[in-house]
Amino acid sequence: MTTWNRAFLSAFVGLLLTATTLHSAPQPGFRLAAQTEHFSFYVKGKEKVSPEKSERFLAKVEGLLGAKVEGHGAYYRHADAQAVEYSTGMYRDGATNLSTGEIHSTKDYHPHEIVHFALSQIGSPGLFFHEGLAVMIAEKGKLRGKKVDTIAKRFAGNVPFSTFVDAFASLDPNVSYAVAASFTKLLIERHGMARVVEFVRSCDGAEKDRDMEFARVFGQSLAQAGNDWAAQLSGHDKGTQVAADLGTARDSSASRRIAELQHVVAGATAKERMSSGLVH
Repeated sequence: MTTWNRAFLSAFVGLLLTATTLHSAPQPGFRLAAQTEHFSFYVKGKEKVSPEKSERFLAKVEGLLGAKVEGHGAYYRHADAQAVEYSTGMYRDGATNLSTGEIHSTKDYHPHEIVHFALSQIGSPGLFFHEGLAVMIAEKGKLRGKKVDTIAKRFAGNVPFSTFVDAFASLDPNVSYAVAASFTKLLIERHGMARVVEFVRSCDGAEKDRDMEFARVFGQSLAQAGNDWAAQLSGHDKGTQVAADLGTARDSSASRRIAELQHVVAGATAKERMSSGLVH
């Protein structure tokens, strides 16, 4: 869900330049266990994979998004999070490279990462929107059994919305993922999934283009939409100016909560982690 640092990504891309093709060579030590229309499943030992289940879920994702996924990606099944870290540089149960569509997971079937794979074939709106959609689709709008709105409400209006969008990779994922999903939920409720997918498809990874396309597709700036989201979640009227669309915190409470959220990985700035293209 977070990003590789550039050193790991550089080495990885160099080794796996053809990872999205059907006949790509696997990473050292892995063997092909199964292959479907969209995935090549690789294992090292006796780890199980669920090819049919994964394809069925991807078909559901295609139906929800109203978009056909044409690409093919490698799915590496690992024994544990330490093994994922060895391959990606991150101690996680799952991670997907948005450039190649390659999945690394400790699970035989990993819906969250499959959503990332699908979205990687459609557009590049940034980590905030990727994770928001993944949580809404794969986790059905819940994290650790709690509704994302419940988790996000504490921070709505108290932390600048731009902090969540632009510094997403440097924040505590226990909160940032909930905020991203809560905001995405509001977009879907107000505009429909088709409009959200139109926005995703129009993005190529550039922040300036993302903001321009957001305004074109949804009829308001990202900052304005963030302000509306924070106002609705925190119980303010839409016309009330809250901290959601401000570039800096307005009071010490906001400053404390930003500090609370910041969780920068040693050796990698937020920009570096955002640009590497790996999510989990």
